[in-house]
Amino acid sequence: MSLELDGVRKLSVSESGFATGSPGVLALWKGRPSHRQLQRVRPVAPTLVSPAARALLASVGLTLHRLGRLGAAASRVRILYYHSISDAPIRSSVSPAAFESQLEYLVRDGYTLLSLSQAIDRLASDTAFGDRSAVITLDDGFQDNYEHALPILTRLKVPATIFLTVGYIGTGRLPTLTRTDFMPRPLDWREVKEMQAQGIEFGSHTITHPMLSQVPLDVARREIGESKRMLEDRLGTDVPFFCYPRGDVNDAVRRIVRDEGYRAACSTLPGLNDRRTDLFGLRRTYISRRDSPPEFAKKMAGAYDLLQQALIALAAPAPPLTSAGAIRPTPRSCRRRTTGSGPKSCRGPATPSRPPSAALRMGTAVRAEGSARCGRSSAGASAMARPAPRRARSRRGAVPMPRARQ
Repeated sequence: MSLELDGVRKLSVSESGFATGSPGVLALWKGRPSHRQLQRVRPVAPTLVSPAARALLASVGLTLHRLGRLGAAASRVRILYYHSISDAPIRSSVSPAAFESQLEYLVRDGYTLLSLSQAIDRLASDTAFGDRSAVITLDDGFQDNYEHALPILTRLKVPATIFLTVGYIGTGRLPTLTRTDFMPRPLDWREVKEMQAQGIEFGSHTITHPMLSQVPLDVARREIGESKRMLEDRLGTDVPFFCYPRGDVNDAVRRIVRDEGYRAACSTLPGLNDRRTDLFGLRRTYISRRDSPPEFAKKMAGAYDLLQQALIALAAPAPPLTSAGAIRPTPRSCRRRTTGSGPKSCRGPATPSRPPSAALRMGTAVRAEGSARCGRSSAGASAMARPAPRRARSRRGAVPMPRARQ
């Protein structure tokens, strides 16, 4: 059981979602982790949570999940996502035997298994799903999807969608994995065409698998748009679906995906999808090699959805300290009492200040006798931030003006 972070924005939780052993992971339980801590998080094997505790948490999560569905839309679909279907020594692999067992469970347990196109059509038109519906997706374009997954999908007549990292198809190397020396092989175009002929759908996963929110917008647009056109040229058909690498997306990236003509896009956020779900932020359930048959059944029942969403919320980056109303620490060289002193580099625009009472409650000294930032705040801002002077009555009963502090 482990907590896994790819980069900063993706959080994938297997089994019940608890993990220990890394300072970055442990920080999740003590408060909001820093950006540097998030970069240090690694997969971990051991856990301090006993099987009995996991079973209890799963039961509680399943109860909450069912209660949450009472007032929600009845028609929902769960999208699963896999990566490598092999015994390769990588955390995102699922063995062929486990993959076959999981699909057999879905068929045997009465799930309606849809293609992604069918699911999007129903979501877009508000058409009801069956009592239990699921979609199978596979990310990156591993060669073992052809060698191991395709025969199982074909035998069980299960539709699937594979998101291809287009720039690596046919190159013999697929460097989309992190924190491993193992280099898997990608599909080649002959295998892609053969899988397409057997009913497998393909979507875009960019050209080179970058973190889209962390590259310039022109680079993101090329990765999103050109990968679509490259796939359409190779496949001879429209490619309407996109998948964000490592689930990394922001509003600007989402707009580019819309503008480039996609119908929908998949994220890595856990949960179910219904008519209220943004088609460009489809939720998916991560399946890893650590998922035993009981854990897989619990995931399908939604036992870990709320817990995984809570962990993602905990791992979200903290808001910047310079947002409206926040107090930015004053540089040491600017901490002067006299108005207008300090180096020129410190004499910037005024920084918004909290009212004195709020600042005092936070244990923050308000230094605004002459300025909010070394001499450039307005008189009104200075007056608001300056504590009221103590008045002293003179012998004649008059109230003198307070002296300026030197």
